[in-house]
Amino acid sequence: EEDGYPEARVQAEVPEEGGDLPVVYRLRPGQRRVVASVSVEAAAPLPDDAPSRERFLRPGAPYRLRDLARDRNGLLAAYRDAGYPQVEVTPEVASSEDGQVRVVLRVAPGAQVRVDRVVIAGLKSTREEVVRRELLVKEGEPLGLERVLESQRRLGALGIFERVSLTEMDPETPDVRSVVVAVEEAPLTTVAYGVGYAERDELRGSV
Repeated sequence: EEDGYPEARVQAEVPEEGGDLPVVYRLRPGQRRVVASVSVEAAAPLPDDAPSRERFLRPGAPYRLRDLARDRNGLLAAYRDAGYPQVEVTPEVASSEDGQVRVVLRVAPGAQVRVDRVVIAGLKSTREEVVRRELLVKEGEPLGLERVLESQRRLGALGIFERVSLTEMDPETPDVRSVVVAVEEAPLTTVAYGVGYAERDELRGSV
């Protein structure tokens, strides 16, 4: 399969006897297939500033089913990050008699969703601007999955919130949606104490 035989089969033959037995592996590789071309057809192209992703299917390389799956998943992730949550990617594979494989990845992006408003809830002592400067989700920009996850990670890394969540206020709206950033602030002061005993210090405590 790694060398371009997607229909390879291996069958083991073992005699039903005792003692030292010969084991025979019978390999039926099928036809070797090589990628002739790879193309993407989409009703809406990705934005120019979208990060490039590695392609695993390359012309001249062996055709592997796992590479096809990885390229499909990469396209799905790229379009979801660009604000297309309902995107579908359908691969079409055509193989000729000489083993040349032509792959077309057809993308049906669906409607692009943009951020209407970003609402921040739960703040008591922290200024709102501290939260907004860590957000990659911006009003008027595409609502991308990676931006939501990275914004949540960055807010959690500040160390001043016990809980952080980003949710869509109106998830059924087709074109624009508001995002609610809900936070729970950690206590401003943490008190820790302990009691111990040692031979030299005897009983001791710490606060």
